[in-house]
Order: sequence, then structure tokens, then C-alpha cells
Amino acid sequence: MAKSKVKDSEVLAYLQERKQALRDELEKIETMLSVVGANSKSAIKKGKKRGKKKLEKAVKSIRKKVTQAIEGAKTQTEKLVGRIVSSDAEETGVKKRRAVSDAPLAADAPKRTRSRQVAKPASSASAAVETDQVTTKQEPVKKAVATKASKVPTPASPKPATKKATGKTIPVSFDPKAKMDDKIRFALAQKKGSTKAEVIDYLNNLDPEYGLTKLKKVVAFRLNHLLKTGQVKGSEHKDGFRYAN
Repeated sequence: MAKSKVKDSEVLAYLQERKQALRDELEKIETMLSVVGANSKSAIKKGKKRGKKKLEKAVKSIRKKVTQAIEGAKTQTEKLVGRIVSSDAEETGVKKRRAVSDAPLAADAPKRTRSRQVAKPASSASAAVETDQVTTKQEPVKKAVATKASKVPTPASPKPATKKATGKTIPVSFDPKAKMDDKIRFALAQKKGSTKAEVIDYLNNLDPEYGLTKLKKVVAFRLNHLLKTGQVKGSEHKDGFRYAN
């Protein structure tokens, strides 16, 4: 069958426009009826009941025609939508069938290649077994086995223990930009056998811009490190623990 040149989307748009036009026409009729009803109240009071009945019949027939037209447009749009959905479903079903029919061919291809690839290593493995058997037959059995002289392991000489560096050169003058370790060694060189508090006070007087709270934390940490690494010495006294270079 030859398909019509009119697209389904165009038909659907036309039916929707027709439906809207009928609704607009129905609204106009309703407004006219309301106006006519308001004007006919005076005539009804005078006893003209027959005209009222005729008018009501005409209104009912007009309403019936308009509703029928709206329902007809609605059913046509529903049929058109169902036709479009069914055509889309048929196209997807055909694509799925084609994909299923093509799948076995794609699945058989790797199986064949695998069988060929597996067959080749089998022949090479059998050939390798045969060559191994031939070589084992040709090799004569050695009767005497030469015994190698066992070497007596000599004990390794102990390595001399490496000593940690006990300290660096003590700075001659105070440098505010120097490291804290150098500052502490300079303070201990100037004041031998000082406590932690004395070292902090001495360095604070030399460089007050460093900050006392920060200086206390840094000096306590670095003094402990220098004492553990052996860069400074320390001993307990009656008035507290004292440090020296």
C-alpha cells in the first residue's frame, strides 16, 4: 500500500487545533446563552413559557453536537497515538530479531579460532616430549660423581661501631638568623652549666623579637634532641638539671 504524504504529526496537530476550536465555540455559546437567559427573565414573568422550552431544546441540541465533535476528535487522536506507538514497537522488535540472529555467528567465530589455536600447542608439546625422550636415551649414565671440597665458612670480622657525631663547632658570635641549635650552643658556651630557664632568659635578652612563648617551646624541644644525640651534656644538680657543651 502506498503511504500518504501527510505525516502523522501533522494530522495530530490538526486534530488538536480542531479540538481547541470546538472548545472555544462551546464557550461562546455558553456566554450567549447566559446573556439570552438574563434577557428572557422578563419575558418568562409575562407568561411566555413556550419560548423558553424551545430555547432550552435548541441549547441542548447545540451542546450535544459540540460534545460529540469533541469526543470524535479525542478518539481520532487516541487512535493516531496508538498507531504511532505500535509502529515504533514493531521497528524495535525487528531490530531485536536481527541482533539475535546475528549473535550466533559472532559467537561461533571465536570458538573456531580457539580450536585452531589449541591444536598447535598440542603438536609442539608432543614434539617436545619426543625430543626429551631421545636426549635421555643418548646421554650415558655417569657412574662416578666427583665430590667437591666443601669450603669452611670463615667468620666475618665484626664491623666497628660507628659513633654518632657528638657536636658541631660552637659559634663564636650570636646570629639572630642562625638555627636554634647553634643559638643554644652559643648560650651554653657563654654560660656554662646553665638550666633550661637560664638558657631561655639569655636568648630572650639577645633576641626579644623572637617571642618568649615560642622560644620556650622551641628551646625545650631542641635541648632534649641535642641531649639525646650527644651534642650537649647534661647532669642533675640540687638546683635542677644543667646543660653544657
